[in-house]
Amino acid sequence: MPVKVLKPKTSKTVLTSSEDSLAELGTIRLMAAVKKFGLSRTLLFALCTSGKVKSFLIKKHRNSRGIRLIDQADLIRYIREEGGLT
Repeated sequence: MPVKVLKPKTSKTVLTSSEDSLAELGTIRLMAAVKKFGLSRTLLFALCTSGKVKSFLIKKHRNSRGIRLIDQADLIRYIREEGGLT
């Protein structure tokens, strides 16, 4: 049976200026983003639905619920722009 090698998870948010390192962050679930970035669930959902932060909704056909994934690099970009860190 083949063994699957997993990368270690880091709990530290990377806020570097390199675009390459931001692109490697990938996506994060909505509630994980709440814990990681300290933003409210309501604010994150509003940012996603308004298009200010890229997100993806994954759901099965005919289901009303699903999993919302947020692009971490886009969320960090938004935080930097709103916070004046650019």
